[in-house]
Amino acid sequence: MADSITRLANLITGLHIALFKGISLIRSGTDCPLADEDILYTPPIYLIETKCTRVSPECKIVDFLEVNTKNLRKIRDSLTSEPAFSNLHDLLGKVIGNENIAKGRNCQKLGDIIICLNSPTGYTVYNTNIKDFAIVCKSLGKPFIGIKYSPNER
Repeated sequence: MADSITRLANLITGLHIALFKGISLIRSGTDCPLADEDILYTPPIYLIETKCTRVSPECKIVDFLEVNTKNLRKIRDSLTSEPAFSNLHDLLGKVIGNENIAKGRNCQKLGDIIICLNSPTGYTVYNTNIKDFAIVCKSLGKPFIGIKYSPNER
């Protein structure tokens, strides 16, 4: 068990360096302070702060969504005939015109959409969450490549 934890710790730190080599990060238009949180390692647990409240978010989610209302409508409309996305469709319907609803936990539910909206024009979105990203990217006309990932692959 201890050996596995050590290997995992090495993978997390090593992969972080390897994955971001030669990559420029794009700051989210939401300016979410949680994106800057560091992962804390208190053996044998990794922790990261993910708490956000509707009352006092320190981000610009409302402004970001107001600027992207047209794209939110496109996404909502593309989800209309997709039963698997009915909850997201309904949430978008509530958020459009009342962006304050997106604060707190609802922001997490909109996470994939926010990532796609942040993606610069002409760049391809890569993600292992093919089901969610494919439909959102398609509705926005953004190139998408789904990466099949299985935890058992080596």
